[in-house]
Amino acid sequence: MFFSCTPCAEENLLIGYMCVYIILVCSKNNVCVYLKAFNSAMIGKQAWKLVTSPNSLITRLLKAKYYPRSDYFGASVGHNPSYIWRGLWRVKEMVCRGFQWSIRTGEYISVWHQPWLGNQEQLTPVTEFHNMWSELKVANLLQVNAKQWNTAFINYVFDNGTTEQIYKTPLLPSVQQDTVTWRFDKNGNYSVRSAYRDILNNDTALNQHCVTGSWNSIWNLKLPPKVKNFMWRACRNCLPTRVKLQSRGVQCPLDCAVCAGPHEDSSHLFFDCGKSIIC
Repeated sequence: MFFSCTPCAEENLLIGYMCVYIILVCSKNNVCVYLKAFNSAMIGKQAWKLVTSPNSLITRLLKAKYYPRSDYFGASVGHNPSYIWRGLWRVKEMVCRGFQWSIRTGEYISVWHQPWLGNQEQLTPVTEFHNMWSELKVANLLQVNAKQWNTAFINYVFDNGTTEQIYKTPLLPSVQQDTVTWRFDKNGNYSVRSAYRDILNNDTALNQHCVTGSWNSIWNLKLPPKVKNFMWRACRNCLPTRVKLQSRGVQCPLDCAVCAGPHEDSSHLFFDCGKSIIC
């Protein structure tokens, strides 16, 4: 089946981390947003197969119905699409951000329509002169008998800024064929974890709720994990104090259970409650 019902070990681990994160950190208004990001990362793994497995049965079926004259990145949502295709099409922008070509000959890589530069920008024809080579391939930018850039042709076709980007794109001798890789993973393979992190970094709705701080300074301490976790929860105001519980809809009194102070929050417990400080 195209959609596997048995997630791999990495996905199981990520699901666990995701659930803990939502329970401890996310507010009611943010839970759906984080779950949406996680779901997009999971769907992106299936969309990645449309790019890397063009000969698979499901890829050929979807291509024949939804993008017969283009590739996945050039596809539109179409008329009356299925729920599966709607989800695959919706994560196209995220998949495109991680898409990267490792260049060997470049004979199948379009200069204008595919992201192949080292900085992941996609070139577009900007003048009638450029439109003369609408089907230009990366192979046309290479020397005939050497894996090197054809500087004379590149300088003739492109402006100075573009030529500089092209020359910074590596041509590695170890690459034996044109290969699609996932640039957010050191092994070049799509992973739900790296896709999820990319979505969080590029989603403005999530970034506005991020809490800045040097959190690694806590995780790098040589302390038992449960102590570091407690410190992190205290700094993020995630401890189940009475003030926090009431903000989450739990009906309970606000006064401190230890000293009967007016408000039991993290600041009170660690700095104002006399009995807690003595302990």
